[in-house]
Amino acid sequence: MLTNTSLKWKKIVSRPMIKRLWLSLERFILKRIQFAYTISDGYAELFRKNYGKQFEVIRNVPRLIPTNATTQSNDRIVQYQGILNIGRGLEEAIKAVCSLDGFVLRIFGDGPHGRFLKNLTKAENAGSKVQFMGMVEPGELRQKTNEAWVGLTLFSKKGLHHQHSLANRFFDYMHAGIPQIAIGYPEYEAFNQKHEIALLIPELTAMAVRVSLLKLSESSDYYERLKNNCPIASAENNWDIESKKLIAFYERL
Repeated sequence: MLTNTSLKWKKIVSRPMIKRLWLSLERFILKRIQFAYTISDGYAELFRKNYGKQFEVIRNVPRLIPTNATTQSNDRIVQYQGILNIGRGLEEAIKAVCSLDGFVLRIFGDGPHGRFLKNLTKAENAGSKVQFMGMVEPGELRQKTNEAWVGLTLFSKKGLHHQHSLANRFFDYMHAGIPQIAIGYPEYEAFNQKHEIALLIPELTAMAVRVSLLKLSESSDYYERLKNNCPIASAENNWDIESKKLIAFYERL
C-alpha cells in the first residue's frame, strides 16, 4: 500500500549512509552466490565487471495478450503509468503538454511527488490538459493504455538503476501497441535498434519532450512505423517466452 511517509519514499541515492550499507550488503551476497539472474543485459554486465559473476537475464515482460489499440478522444493522449517520483520526467511532460494544443497528459499512479506535480499543474494553468488518474486495477490500466496515443518512459541521470534497467512500462506500452517517447540510455537504445518501437531522446528536458511529441504528431509515417513494430516486438518479447528461460534456470540448480 502506498503511504505518505517521507522516509519511506526517499531515494537511496540521496542518502549516502544507506547507499553504503546497501552496497556493502550487495558485495557480501554477490561474492557468495553461485547461481543468479537479473533483469537486463546492462545489469548483468555491471555485476560481471564489479564482482566477476555471470548472471542470467530474465526480463519482467508481460504475457502476450491480444489487444487493439484505439484512441477514444479527439485529443492525443500522452500516458504515464507508475510511481510519481522525482526523476521520472513528469515535470518535463507537464510543461511540454501545457505548451501544446490538442494533447492531454494522463498520469496513472501515486507517490511522494504527487502533490508537487498537482501544484505544478495548477501553476501552469493546465486545466484539463493534465489528468491525475490515481491508482487503478491492472485490467483497467491495460484498457486505458490501449486508448492512449503515446506512452512516456523517461528518467533523469540520477540513480544507476535507471541507466541499466528496462522499465516495466516500456514493455507495457509496447504490448498495448502504442509508440512511446523514451530516454536514450544504452538498454533502451539496444532494444530500439532491434525493434524500433520508441522515439528516444538524448536528455530529459521539457523542450525535448515537446519536440518529440510534435515529431510524432507531424510525421504520421514515422508514428505508424513505430506502432506497427509494437506487435512484432511483443511476439518476440513476452512472458510466454521469458518464463521458459526462468524454468530452465531453476532446472539447472
